[in-house]
Amino acid sequence: MKREQRYLGLVVALCVGVALVLGPGFTQSALAGPEDVAMFYNELEQHGQWFEYENYGPVWQPSRVGEDWRPYTDGRWVPTKQGYIFESQEPWGWATYHYGNWMPTAGYGWVWVPGRTWYPSTVQWRTSRKNVPVNASYVGWAPIPPRGYVPPPAYAPSTYGAPAADLLTPPLWIFARAASFLLGFGQPYTPAYSYISHPVLAPPSYVPVFYRQTAIVPNYYTPAYYAPAVHRGRAPSYGAYSWGPPVEYITRVTNINRTVINKNITNNTNNISRINNVVPPQQLVARNAYIRQIVPPALLQGKPLPPSKRTANFRQAQANLPALQGVPQLKAQIPRVQPHPVKHGQGVPGAGLPAKAVMPLTPQMQQQVQKLPPKQQIVPIKPLPIKPVAAQPAVPAEPAVKAKPAVPAKPAVPAEPAVKGKPAIPAKPAIPAKPAVPAEPPVKAKPGVPSQPAVPAKPAVPAGPAVKGKPAIPAQPAVPAKPAVKAKPAVPAKPAVPAEPAVKGKPAIPAKPAVPAQQHQQPQQQQKQQKEKPQPEKP
Repeated sequence: MKREQRYLGLVVALCVGVALVLGPGFTQSALAGPEDVAMFYNELEQHGQWFEYENYGPVWQPSRVGEDWRPYTDGRWVPTKQGYIFESQEPWGWATYHYGNWMPTAGYGWVWVPGRTWYPSTVQWRTSRKNVPVNASYVGWAPIPPRGYVPPPAYAPSTYGAPAADLLTPPLWIFARAASFLLGFGQPYTPAYSYISHPVLAPPSYVPVFYRQTAIVPNYYTPAYYAPAVHRGRAPSYGAYSWGPPVEYITRVTNINRTVINKNITNNTNNISRINNVVPPQQLVARNAYIRQIVPPALLQGKPLPPSKRTANFRQAQANLPALQGVPQLKAQIPRVQPHPVKHGQGVPGAGLPAKAVMPLTPQMQQQVQKLPPKQQIVPIKPLPIKPVAAQPAVPAEPAVKAKPAVPAKPAVPAEPAVKGKPAIPAKPAIPAKPAVPAEPPVKAKPGVPSQPAVPAKPAVPAGPAVKGKPAIPAQPAVPAKPAVKAKPAVPAKPAVPAEPAVKGKPAIPAKPAVPAQQHQQPQQQQKQQKEKPQPEKP
């Protein structure tokens, strides 16, 4: 009982370690950027289809495969000093098994997210316990999803293990009978040595049983062919990957002598470039010079890779992103697919396996499957066909309502001069100008075809044209005219002074004529007259 508790404690510790490694970085690139997609777009387009899926950006899916196909099944594992390398005749294996990450989707099965860092493989490993008999031992592998991957409900039932272990849930795993793990060991690769040609893989319904009976293999290494990367000003960190099951374990469960395995590992490492789809084809590298930048130089030269170093600090396991030059700009329009969620109980798309690769359930296996709760059972279903969402034409924006021009101010009526003894008629004040009615902004256009620019207001400032679905800039209202300065009323005329009668000896004082009313001039006219008035000459 104490031994069992110690073992469970070790499993939990390993799960925590995996959680740290599978955090941001372990054999993962960030979500695919334009350069990552552009590097692989043309070469993979002829073998599959690109589409945008949810928040993961552009992803790729092979088209010339069966509905029950899964990555890392059409081929075999080959041990090298760099770890186990998947050998396959799939023409796109050089990219999808060494760069980026595979992930299962809720509706469309397995898709590949591109990345630019080369690894021997991008999977995590599990093996049976050391005390399990050879005929009951299994080796399992699961593709590591990209950074930020969230398992859909169909892949992550709440009843599976601890939260750390749920990062790689049972539907992601493939288990092979340990005795048949090294197919065609030491022999040149042929399709006959592929897992899909032999019934050596565990049925999906039995995977949850193996999942509980196996432990994660904590063999993590950092490749020496890439320089360390600095992440956000922190200390340098290195890319890491899982080497795979130890040689001593594989020696026991496969009944192959350890010396023979080590000898083949040395030979495979010296000739690693001869393993199918480890190095991009020479014609491909010649067409795309930027591909050469992401392949370890030793592989291009046909030389052994420098030895990797064992990683002890999982927290520093970060994906390294080398700088690239000359990558063409991606001009293709990648369609987006409609999300299709699959709830638990409806089945798991992508959890199936090729029919020829699945071993039949034994009576003992059937009894163990029947003991599983319904929520833990894996029922594979066929993925949906890819149907890109058709782009809907955008609704154009309605033109803005024209702004009404301002009404000009009427000039003031000048005062009339007084008529012989009658008071002058005061001037009427000017009627102020009415401000212009501002233009109404156009109705927002829906995204898609850019809206037509609004008709500019006159004399208001014209509205700016709408830019691809954004509303047009509303017209600025006209500046209202300043009201005219009110004219001051004229000074009334003074009545004439009557003549005084003559006093004895003095002549009569003649009458003074009436002073005419003075009309005040407009300020502008007064200024004009002052300018025109001659200035007196200086003596």
